[in-house]
Amino acid sequence: MAASKRSKKGIEASPVPHKGGRIRDDGPPPEPDEIRFSFKHLHPTPPVSQIVGDGYYEALFERLKAVSQMKRTEFLANRNDALKAHGINWEASAVPNGFNHIRDPQLRDYKGYQFSIDRYNHGRVVGLLVGNTFHICWLDPNHETCP
Repeated sequence: MAASKRSKKGIEASPVPHKGGRIRDDGPPPEPDEIRFSFKHLHPTPPVSQIVGDGYYEALFERLKAVSQMKRTEFLANRNDALKAHGINWEASAVPNGFNHIRDPQLRDYKGYQFSIDRYNHGRVVGLLVGNTFHICWLDPNHETCP
C-alpha cells in the first residue's frame, strides 16, 4: 500500500500525481443522448414517506447506473416490467400538486415521470425529463405517489 503524505491542513494528499491540481478528464464524453441525472430539483421534504428497507440504496444506485446507460428514446419507449417507466397523471395520483416545490413555473409544467428501482421492491424514482436529463425530484421508496 502506498504511503500518503499529510498536507499543512492535515488532510491526506493523494499518492497519485495530477496536473495543476485539477481533476483529470481523460475519459470519453458521455453519449449525447444517454440519460443523465440531476438533483437540482430534489425535494427537501418529499410528499411521500422516506422509510427504506434493507438493500434500498444498493438497488437505487444499480438502477441509476443502468438507466444512465440508456438512450432517451429507449427510456421513453421501454415497456420492461422491471423498469416500469411511465408518465404521471397528477390528478389521479396521491400528490395532485405535482412538482409545486420547483420555483420555475415552466419546469413545473413538464410531465412527471417515474421508474421503478427494481421489479418488486424499493418503490420508484420520481422526476421530470428535460431533454435527456432526468431531474430527480423525490424518491418514493414505498410507491405512494401513484399507488
